[in-house]
Amino acid sequence: MQRENKNSPADVYRDIWRDANSTYIDQLLNNGTNNSDVMLIGIPYDGGIISSRRGARLAPESIRRAFYNLSNYCSNHETEISSIKIKDYGNLIFQAEQDKHNFAKLENSISKLARSAKMNIIMGGDHSITNPAFKGIFKSMKARNRTLGLIVIDQHYDVREYDHINSGSWLRFLLEDDDFKPVTAFVLAPHGFRYPKKYVEYVKRKGVTIINAAKLRKYGNPKALEEISKSLEEDDLPFYLSIDIDSVDQAFTPGCSGSSPGGLLPFEIFDLVSKISKNFNLVGADITEYSPPLDIGDITQKLAAGILVELLCGLESKSI
Repeated sequence: MQRENKNSPADVYRDIWRDANSTYIDQLLNNGTNNSDVMLIGIPYDGGIISSRRGARLAPESIRRAFYNLSNYCSNHETEISSIKIKDYGNLIFQAEQDKHNFAKLENSISKLARSAKMNIIMGGDHSITNPAFKGIFKSMKARNRTLGLIVIDQHYDVREYDHINSGSWLRFLLEDDDFKPVTAFVLAPHGFRYPKKYVEYVKRKGVTIINAAKLRKYGNPKALEEISKSLEEDDLPFYLSIDIDSVDQAFTPGCSGSSPGGLLPFEIFDLVSKISKNFNLVGADITEYSPPLDIGDITQKLAAGILVELLCGLESKSI
């Protein structure tokens, strides 16, 4: 699989105007080959979207444009991200129809790259990329004699019945794969009238714990995450976190192929992501389904970049 590598993302994405008293995310970049805490990689692919609302292939570059121009200080957490070194590996490129629905190359590439960092952050792309990305991280954990759990933040369950992996079926294929299925799995923030009951029953039969958006809002993120922690047999179980941006309310995600009313508010997703990053042993994460051509005033772009920074805030608090 071809890798499009940019040697100096800071130069490519930097805004002209900057506050001389601030430090920015791109200044945390480590362009060396070793000793990086966080691997950042883009997967510009939206061939798995099952509607006509495509454009997620353009998300990695758009997210970088906002992400690298954010300050390294978070006022909400009163945290300065200073100890984390990030290595941006550029994008993994699909060869059009040649690689369509064939994720083996992506899986192997992620597995190899994941060995060089403690935490791996992947920018989609549609949600189908989570299947091979999870498998790639799974392989790297297996090589260290570790298992891997899965936390999904999503409006949907993504277990539709298709004969191939796409944005609406990736989780079903993962749960049916005895070689790669997560040792434990959670779906957070599903909401609305978008899925029939039989899919919910299927997910539960597979042992997946569901905490819907209404429960998150009623009981709060800390209690929900406490419920997850109590169910774990291994305190430091490695986890992969997959964030579909359609988990956030439609008012804040115009640049998304499938969002709807009733989702999380921005501060709720920020808080949820930072708490997961801080309190769980995350070794991989992705953000998917952001579609720049559908966006209005860069609302969704800034939300996606903010979610990535919340991941870093959680990691900083643990001094990864």
